[in-house]
Amino acid sequence: MNPDQLQLHGSVLGTSKGTWLLDVVDIRKYGADGRTAVLFHLRPKDPPGPRRKLTLIVPASAVKSPLECASCAGHIRSWIESCEGDGMLEPAAATLGT
Repeated sequence: MNPDQLQLHGSVLGTSKGTWLLDVVDIRKYGADGRTAVLFHLRPKDPPGPRRKLTLIVPASAVKSPLECASCAGHIRSWIESCEGDGMLEPAAATLGT
């Protein structure tokens, strides 16, 4: 799957820290257990600010399921609101709506 085919690519996410644009720049296999690493560039739209990088580690099914993508967006929102700078997020599979 190409990054621009992922449902979250180009999404707009409202947070307590403003509005953010999600750009998926890479999707790779992560580990031997079927997980996927999705690299995002997060761009603040309003108010403007520096771009952040986030690597999201999820089951491979999460990048294809609309329900799981919505759950991933919620995890990304929480991460933006609670963290600064770049980072990695690996939500528990039980919290992804499967």
